[in-house]
Amino acid sequence: VTVSVLYWKRCSAKRVPMATTPPAGVPTQHLVTLAFAGPAPAPIERDWAALADEQTAKRSLAAKAAPASTSQSASSGGGLFGVFERARQTVSGAIDGVGAATQAVNNSRDQDDYVAAFPKVSHSSGRLVAAYSCSVMHNGAAIGAALYITTSHLCVHAPSAAIKDVFPFSDVASWLPAVALPTDGGVPFFIPVPNSAVAPDAIELFTVQGHVVQVFNVKPRGVQLPVGGPVSTLRLASDVALHWPHHRPRDARIAPCKEIAVA
Repeated sequence: VTVSVLYWKRCSAKRVPMATTPPAGVPTQHLVTLAFAGPAPAPIERDWAALADEQTAKRSLAAKAAPASTSQSASSGGGLFGVFERARQTVSGAIDGVGAATQAVNNSRDQDDYVAAFPKVSHSSGRLVAAYSCSVMHNGAAIGAALYITTSHLCVHAPSAAIKDVFPFSDVASWLPAVALPTDGGVPFFIPVPNSAVAPDAIELFTVQGHVVQVFNVKPRGVQLPVGGPVSTLRLASDVALHWPHHRPRDARIAPCKEIAVA
């Protein structure tokens, strides 16, 4: 895994509001972000979708491992245990069907919420690809937000701070998966993933205007979880990696990579 040494220097820069000139119809309430100077760090090229699938499979196997032996012995036997196990399997199948229907409803709701929050952008930009709940850094504090990803934009809606911000992929010079470390002051400290064995739980976007958009606690919308997990972050990374290359600015200054030694 490679990151730019210049990446570390941008943390000393002051926080500034987004200074981009939005297209016609784009809301003007902006995040107040960190700024960085010099070239943007080089992106890390990985198959994020495959990593997300791998993490999902591992979690699924771990969840099934514990009750597997009990379920097999119960289902193969007769009597009361067999009846209970067959009933459990029937209920499990029904829940899977309800889950698929719920996902369809959530997708429709995400589309409705996106259009309501960004009516003009939603009609002029690409189709909605995914929607996440997350935390974003704003003026030195973490705020809850909805993150909408289209084939050409990222849109951030944080009603608690009256923020609606739009980031065209053509303004994103680079992006990195990161780790949000807790601090005594409660404000997370972001670092790039030190090596491929560390699962990211945050993403940082570096714009051509010199801003750093920090996203963490990523989770699917409509799912009640205390914090975001690595699978959701990897899904977000795969969404960005899939669509950003088609719009990335070719004239953006990108710093050369340098290997980080890991013991």
